[in-house]
Amino acid sequence: MGALELSKSSPNTVYLRNLTLTSEGQYTCQVSADEPYFGCVQVHRDVVVYIPPESSPLIYGEVTEYGDNLTVRCSSAKSKPAANLSWYVNDVLVR
Repeated sequence: MGALELSKSSPNTVYLRNLTLTSEGQYTCQVSADEPYFGCVQVHRDVVVYIPPESSPLIYGEVTEYGDNLTVRCSSAKSKPAANLSWYVNDVLVR
């Protein structure tokens, strides 16, 4: 889980820094009343952490000669959600 930063938190705000995947989950805000009502209400919200790729994609392939076939591969660093990879040849999307 991220680190709770008390100096930026308050009774109605929780401030977390350095979020990680373990920071994901259901967060609950509970409001309760004192005597004589003793009521309690809760609201839940799901927190999702997104992680962009840490580096640019890499292209792997072999140098070929005119008339040969060419196979190239593109890979991306881990991310959440997984990155979508697309190929372009001379600025035209390959489908």
